This record gives sequence, structure tokens and C-alpha cells, in this order.
Amino acid sequence: MQPAMRAKARLEELKQDIEALGKEQFSAGADMMQMLVFFQKDSDRRTEAEERRRREEREERREADRLEREERERIRNEVAEAAERRREHDI
Repeated sequence: MQPAMRAKARLEELKQDIEALGKEQFSAGADMMQMLVFFQKDSDRRTEAEERRRREEREERREADRLEREERERIRNEVAEAAERRREHDI
């Protein structure tokens, strides 16, 4: 093979190698982008789950507070009724 032909063949090999490296680099970049998207979605999912948990806890606390207020009011009414009955009985 003549030197010019060998040089041309070698240049063609180098060109193919460069193209292959470019494709690998693009593929690696795409893989990296997929990982970033995955981690972002995972972070969003965790944030939403945490917000949902906090919201549920707030609702549970409000419900517990409401039930406690109702119980205190019921007891207060019973005490007031008992006091009223004693007062009427004493009269």
C-alpha cells in the first residue's frame, strides 16, 4: 500500500474514532441528563410526600384539638347543670 493510501486510511480510522468518541460523549451526557432528571423527580416526590405528611399531621392535631374542646365544653355544661340542680334543690 502506498504511503498516501495508508495516510488516507489512517485519517479515515481517526475520523471514525473521533465520531465514535463524540457519540460516546453524547451518550454519556444523555445518561447524565437522565440521572439529573431522575434525582430531580425523586426530590420532588420526597418533598410532596413530606408536605402531605405535615398537612395530615396538622389536620390530625386540629381534629384532636376540636375533640378536646368539645369534651371540655361537655364537662363544663355538666358541671353547670349539676350546680343549677343543687341550687334549685337548695331553694
